Amino acid sequence: MESHPTRPTKSTSGNIQELKADYKDKFVVRLPDGLRPRIAEVAKRYHRSMNSEIIQTLEKHLLKPDENKSLDDQLITLISKLSDKQKRAVLTLFGFN
Repeated sequence: MESHPTRPTKSTSGNIQELKADYKDKFVVRLPDGLRPRIAEVAKRYHRSMNSEIIQTLEKHLLKPDENKSLDDQLITLISKLSDKQKRAVLTLFGFN
């Protein structure tokens, strides 16, 4: 019986329980045609591995409940931190002058 080619075997580590813990959340995802190269492109742009890019994207879109504010609320929070000059510039940019 062959082991998974990328998974270390017991002979490469003295603690098999530690190996099991490292792989408990590993799973295979089937991607639609064309998505893999798009992920690779974005990952390369941000100097990340594809795995890191997928995790980053999932974390960005699966916010914790307390972080799940509406975009309007997020925008108001960000604008409130600006100086008066910066606020006027934003309003001008969006045509509210």
